[in-house]
Amino acid sequence: MLAALALASIVVASTASAGTSAPRILDRTYACATGYLGGINQVQLEVTGRVRDLDAGDRLAFGEITTTPNWRLAGLGPSWLDISPVHCNPLRTSGALTERGLRGGQVGGLGRVVDCSTPARLVVRIRGAFTRPTALRPYRIFDLTMLRAEAPARVTTVALSTPAGRPIATAKVENGKAYLFTSATCQED
Repeated sequence: MLAALALASIVVASTASAGTSAPRILDRTYACATGYLGGINQVQLEVTGRVRDLDAGDRLAFGEITTTPNWRLAGLGPSWLDISPVHCNPLRTSGALTERGLRGGQVGGLGRVVDCSTPARLVVRIRGAFTRPTALRPYRIFDLTMLRAEAPARVTTVALSTPAGRPIATAKVENGKAYLFTSATCQED
């Protein structure tokens, strides 16, 4: 009797856990060309936290990485992650995905804009923990074609590093909040 009861509880527990799906992880690394302005290669990161406005409606947290002359390299939000297929090529190796050694934290509704000095080629790692399966698909925004994954997400992250693996910056949207961490090569705009 006890053995049958134990077996029944194992079957019920395994059925319950089989019904819950694990997070869907999208994790890709790219080599991206950066812009050249005033004698240096650089990118600009703009990250804005969620703004709650009863009259105008909520504005969700988001971030984007751009370079001169106005190329959008990557973007992130609470339900999407994108990368430019025009300026970025897939890499087989993983880029750095860390906040260690970087300064920063949560970003408010007014946002933060920073310019970061970079090498001519930048390693960009995009990672999202989505609640359902998703994939990068072509997406048009204004006159740009991006590769975008769309689905509700627990966290989306874009991390920048040098080809040697030295972290430059990490932008993250997690549970509706935006975060930005930067190295000493980044300055407030």
